[in-house]
Amino acid sequence: MGVTAAVGTAAIALPQAVRLLRDPAASVADVSLGTWVLLTANAFVWLIYGYLIGHPLLGAAGVVQLPASFLVFRRALAERSGRGAAPPARAERKPG
Repeated sequence: MGVTAAVGTAAIALPQAVRLLRDPAASVADVSLGTWVLLTANAFVWLIYGYLIGHPLLGAAGVVQLPASFLVFRRALAERSGRGAAPPARAERKPG
């Protein structure tokens, strides 16, 4: 049951993180900072818990979720503070 919970929570952060990695111009203005703080903390707890009980699969959930959650949280925080707003969209080249 613990492995299922760990894998499920690790998967929560992946769609948003993949979106941000694929599209650097994507905005995170509409995401909840509180949610991503909690997801980042949750990932850290799974990582530590897996290490402490000697269960690598539980720890692996934290290894997957921690960078993904932190990426979204960092981008959202930077965008809100105006220091890391999403880069402007690329202009399309006109043929000819």
